[in-house]
Amino acid sequence: MKRLPLNKGAVHGYHHDNRSASHAQADEGIAIIPSFGLPACRNRKVVMSRLIDPVVNLEFHEILTQPQSNASMKKIVQPALSHLRRSFSRTDAIGLVAILVAILVWAMLPAIPQNPSYHQFADQRQWFRVPHAADTLSNIAFALVGFVGLVRLASRRLLRFAPATEAGMWCIALGLVCTAMGSAWYHLDPTNATLVWDRLPMTLVFAGVLGAAIAQRVGSSAGRAGLALLVPLGIVSVVYWKMTGDLSLYLTLQLGGIAGLLLLLLLTRKGDDSVPWVWVVAWYVLAKVAEFADQGIWDATRGLIAGHTLKHLLAAAAGAAALWPLIRGADWRIQH
Repeated sequence: MKRLPLNKGAVHGYHHDNRSASHAQADEGIAIIPSFGLPACRNRKVVMSRLIDPVVNLEFHEILTQPQSNASMKKIVQPALSHLRRSFSRTDAIGLVAILVAILVWAMLPAIPQNPSYHQFADQRQWFRVPHAADTLSNIAFALVGFVGLVRLASRRLLRFAPATEAGMWCIALGLVCTAMGSAWYHLDPTNATLVWDRLPMTLVFAGVLGAAIAQRVGSSAGRAGLALLVPLGIVSVVYWKMTGDLSLYLTLQLGGIAGLLLLLLLTRKGDDSVPWVWVVAWYVLAKVAEFADQGIWDATRGLIAGHTLKHLLAAAAGAAALWPLIRGADWRIQH
């Protein structure tokens, strides 16, 4: 007969004692169980005897003590917490807080309708039968910058970017070309219906700028996640405005995006980042100032140029700054 080893788990419950007694009844060996398991043996055709050699003393508080349980839990929990701390950096935490703050701000904002006077631009001149010609034709600047970016991205002679950075650059370049077409279409006949096609591609540019900046300053994984979140969210913000007439989500993303970019630049190191993000922000801020001062600039220049036309040129300069490593033709690679 072979002797069954003492199963440490036998002290954990009656069912295990019953199972050990079953093995003994089937003549599969000797089962050693604690005394409180004897009722399980009395229902079986087995011979019971007290274990004399060796003498075993069991004290339940030594077997089922909380410290052992805590030690087991620590072996499971501590590695998980260490992995979480390694994978969730301070920058990731800041990004999560920024998203939560943006959601909270949007939730607290009242509905913001589109101002009907928005479509009344200062420069109403028509050139060669093109209505609102200066505002319409100035979109060529977006097309030129975006086209150069697309050509350079498609060129096989350039070293490749980090994938997340390159994805952001594609969004910027493609978004600028589409913005040129959408904005020109809008300015030919400025209405809310045509304004949709102006704003939709701009959300692609915004997403590309933030996605590329995150990839450059934080890492490729964070850049991909940011781009995957911002592209559909931008589209949703325009659709939401179109369906409800409420601009609050669109404005939260636009203004929150530029604030997030500034925060990112302040809290992260430049490293090998060759994109002049400060100029991206500076040109964009100047573009917004020119947009709000449309009539004032028109009056100050005595009808030479209006603020909205100047806004297009300055915003195109911001796009050129974001794509500057491509436009200047430098061969460069960024690794993360």
